[in-house]
Amino acid sequence: MGEIIILNEVIQTVYSMIATTSGSLNSLYPALVIVLSNASPYFKKLSVTASTRLIQLFTSFSNPLFLLSDEGHPRLLFFM
Repeated sequence: MGEIIILNEVIQTVYSMIATTSGSLNSLYPALVIVLSNASPYFKKLSVTASTRLIQLFTSFSNPLFLLSDEGHPRLLFFM
């Protein structure tokens, strides 16, 4: 039960850091996405909010403007 709560909080924190900084933490995006990628085998009983945040991150990273703005951005989508 405890790991489910922690995973929900990790997703919420990563989403908040990416969504609220408007690109000012762009250099941290790869590390944050890799954290989500490494924790993904444990994403089994996520809350609705955490699941929605993951979908929103995927939608943001799959935006053509975001993908074409930097050569490393397609890699972020791959890890999502």
